[in-house]
Amino acid sequence: MRIRPPRSLIARILLAEIAIILLAALLLWQVTAELLDRTVDRFQERGLSEQAFAVLHAASIDRRGRWFVQLPVQLQPIYSTGYDGRGYMLLDPAGRQLTSSRFSQPQIALSAPRPGHQSLFHRGEITGLSLPAVIAGRQVWIVVTLNEQGPGAIIDDVVRAFLLDYVGILFGLLLLLLTVNGLVLTRMVRAVTLVSTAAKGIGTRALDRRLDESGVPLEIAPLVRATNDLVDRLEASFRLHTEFSANLAHELRTPLATLKAQLDGIEDPQLKIRTGLQIDRIAHILSQLRDLAALEDMGPNQTDSIDLAAIAIEVIARIAPRAMMDGHNLAFVGDAKVIVQGNAMLVDLALTNLVDNAIKHTPGGTLITVEARQATVSVSDNGPGVSVAQADLLTRRYWRADWERTDSAGLGLSIVQRIMDVHGGKLDLELLPVGALFRLDFPPPVTGRP
Repeated sequence: MRIRPPRSLIARILLAEIAIILLAALLLWQVTAELLDRTVDRFQERGLSEQAFAVLHAASIDRRGRWFVQLPVQLQPIYSTGYDGRGYMLLDPAGRQLTSSRFSQPQIALSAPRPGHQSLFHRGEITGLSLPAVIAGRQVWIVVTLNEQGPGAIIDDVVRAFLLDYVGILFGLLLLLLTVNGLVLTRMVRAVTLVSTAAKGIGTRALDRRLDESGVPLEIAPLVRATNDLVDRLEASFRLHTEFSANLAHELRTPLATLKAQLDGIEDPQLKIRTGLQIDRIAHILSQLRDLAALEDMGPNQTDSIDLAAIAIEVIARIAPRAMMDGHNLAFVGDAKVIVQGNAMLVDLALTNLVDNAIKHTPGGTLITVEARQATVSVSDNGPGVSVAQADLLTRRYWRADWERTDSAGLGLSIVQRIMDVHGGKLDLELLPVGALFRLDFPPPVTGRP
């Protein structure tokens, strides 16, 4: 099974640091222990060499051919008690003992190496030194030993204590380093997370917002600046688009009014009706463009407490005559009052567009119901309904479910969607067994407001 690294940057860095810390601790332990052993051997060899040369200078042969060692007074105590296992022995080339101290260890000394140079050796707890020398014209080897476990030999104890303290301090420092790095990385990622959250808040309703790069790491700052530059360009492009739509709708109103006034001069009644319908369609499209342009430039304005039920009844009363002429029936159901925070004019426009769409896209005799309950107002009908494939396309600008119709530009639901964005609500479509239902969900009223 392949082990995949975690996706989190912090987790990757911390795992890498933990691996490095464990590897460093293991290697440092071995390297430090090796260095300490070499240092101890060097000092032991120096000390034992001094003692071996002292024995060399104190060794001699009497008239009977017997070897003896007359040590200086200051060295006699260390070999007379065996306190720390110290001893010396003189050996001939055949490895036979010539003389030795009282507490020497023959089995160790006799097995000591006898090369042609000074040599340090270890035999279990015993550390010794073999020194070749010539005394009275005869080749001898002086072997001095020391018991590392003796009461007077504390070097190993010091080494062990040092290593234990060293490892404790080392691990403490490495864990402190790991903790500090974790805190620093967490703080850096938190700053990036805050910037990401701020970036999510930038949209068509908040193109004036910019990301703050003061708290992000230097490596992330170029990305933040590039994002702000991108939003600047989007805002400029969005403003040009909005201004173009508004100016287009405004500039075409006068020519359309002139054309409508000239309809009376057309003698052909059929041509007069067709031309009038085309002018009305263009006027309707321009009206929708003007409304959409105004909404694109509108942020979350100061809102008031509005009654969705009252607005719904007013829209029904205004549209009812035209709906009845087309053979449609309008009805209102719901609560007597449905209070939300919003802009009454915009909500009226959104609801009017939904009812208009229902009238346009359903045959005569269809019942259109407007319902207001609990911060929600909906428009439903028992007409032919909407297919699943069309459901996701209805709020796309300039898209129409019925391309054979000439009285729609496909902007109505886009305007409704934008109005709900301004209010912080949403437009939902529910496909019914017969017909369709469009629902406007508003945020619940703030506690303490009517």
